[in-house]
Amino acid sequence: MNILTSSDTWFRPSDVCVGPDGALYVADWNDGRRGRPQHGGRDLATMTGRVYRVAPPGFKSMPPRLDLKTAKGCVEALQSPNLSARYLAWTALKEMGDKSEANCENFGAAKTIPA
Repeated sequence: MNILTSSDTWFRPSDVCVGPDGALYVADWNDGRRGRPQHGGRDLATMTGRVYRVAPPGFKSMPPRLDLKTAKGCVEALQSPNLSARYLAWTALKEMGDKSEANCENFGAAKTIPA
């Protein structure tokens, strides 16, 4: 199934990810040389990049509200399907150190743990 197509012959997707709002983001880059890195002089007129947001019609972008100030909020954020939210939660818990331990003890008993 094609979820993003283009009649633009310069369209070359280079990266894709799911944003924290649930939309799909596709990066498109070209330097006029079909994917080969250009060393030396760079002509900005031939170097372009775009980011496409792919979402169903009527999609309302709503980034998750994360409580990264408390260990309990961080443990809840660890259960998010979004990798960025989980990374931010993990980083905050790591900075809290031993103060977060009591809230983390039951994390493995959660019903749903993202892959």
